[in-house]
Amino acid sequence: MLDDYGSKKLIDLRGSGCPEPIIQVAKELMNASQGDSLIVLLDSEECLNYLRDLVSVSGVGELSLKKFSNYYRVEICVK
Repeated sequence: MLDDYGSKKLIDLRGSGCPEPIIQVAKELMNASQGDSLIVLLDSEECLNYLRDLVSVSGVGELSLKKFSNYYRVEICVK
């Protein structure tokens, strides 16, 4: 889906154990352009914490989080 600011990509990683989700998101972030958004669905709190660290340390973008009953929806807006 395209919008005025870039593209949005949904990555459903529910059921995947670490470190696979982090590796996949890191690869997607390397190919992302400024203004793109990655929407990541996770059900592992451990992976969520690693994902937060990845975004924070790399400075690649801004992360927003929404928690549902059995998974997390993370949106990373690439700077």
